[in-house]
Amino acid sequence: MFQAWRASYQVALSTPVAAAALRVSPRLVESSVLLGATRRSAFTPADLRLYGAVLQEPARARASTLLYRTFLLREGIPVMRGRYDASRLTVATRLVGGSGDPGSSRHCSTAGRTTPMT
Repeated sequence: MFQAWRASYQVALSTPVAAAALRVSPRLVESSVLLGATRRSAFTPADLRLYGAVLQEPARARASTLLYRTFLLREGIPVMRGRYDASRLTVATRLVGGSGDPGSSRHCSTAGRTTPMT
């Protein structure tokens, strides 16, 4: 949970007032994206403007709000409470993460063992 604050925008976007707030200004969306970014240089100003502009449409803003709300309530909270802690994958799986990826740890579980990622 060290980097959990980076996902805090999801809580904000799931609230009833979020759809209206998203339509106020695309700059709000642009600022939120940059706030949670680990590499701000990954986004060009044009990318940010485009993403913010899309959410100016009422139907898209509402859909985004409903998507985040559904995810948090039906998936996010149960996952944080350990819904899958005792579960293990039953198919061959490879986890690939970048060395600078804040969402991955330096280790992954493989067949019950902890294996360093290289």
